Amino acid sequence: MSAGDDGRRAALIRAVCAEPDDDGVRLILADWLEDHGEPERAAFIRAQLEEAAVFRADPLLAQNPHAYTRHAGLLRLVHRPADAWSPSRRGGGFLWEDWLGSLPHYGVEVEPPHQRGPAWSGGFPRRAAMPFGVLVARAPAVFALLPLRSVTLRDVFVVRQTDHGYGLAVRRGERPPRLLVRELSPRKPWRTREEGEDAVSAACVRYGRRRAGLFGG
Repeated sequence: MSAGDDGRRAALIRAVCAEPDDDGVRLILADWLEDHGEPERAAFIRAQLEEAAVFRADPLLAQNPHAYTRHAGLLRLVHRPADAWSPSRRGGGFLWEDWLGSLPHYGVEVEPPHQRGPAWSGGFPRRAAMPFGVLVARAPAVFALLPLRSVTLRDVFVVRQTDHGYGLAVRRGERPPRLLVRELSPRKPWRTREEGEDAVSAACVRYGRRRAGLFGG
């Protein structure tokens, strides 16, 4: 792939991240990927979009774990060792891991695609976990590559602090940057741990999108 192709690919993926609810942008990316040597990823994007549309039209179908056989077949494909059949593979492991670029090297963890569950949609992961230092240092790269809807910080925790609710705690010896603390700190204690975790995740996504210059979506 030429430098120009690399730039166009990155721009299309960034467009998906900027407009995560726009299926049309993902289909444009899928068409480009198919024309430029990545037919497996193109097929996976289309299959996940198609599956979502099928299940929106027939919610009962989604209760059958084997209902959507095309998606299941593509999942078997992307979980195969990619270096055994893909000449463009840069290293060992599975094809879907190659779609993450260098992010795993920096400590960004993403669940593998599954046939069911919210981890991936439209051909991209929806959630990731990372240390807060990685979020601060790598947010532009992470959020320009992954249209994340949920972020878990490995070293920031929601804990009961008073009888009235929950607040933030960090791993001993760690000091998160002030900018991130301001973004995450609750104006009042959260009533439950789940409420706090959801609020921290949403704050991380807002922070990451802003750092990446993605103001829509």
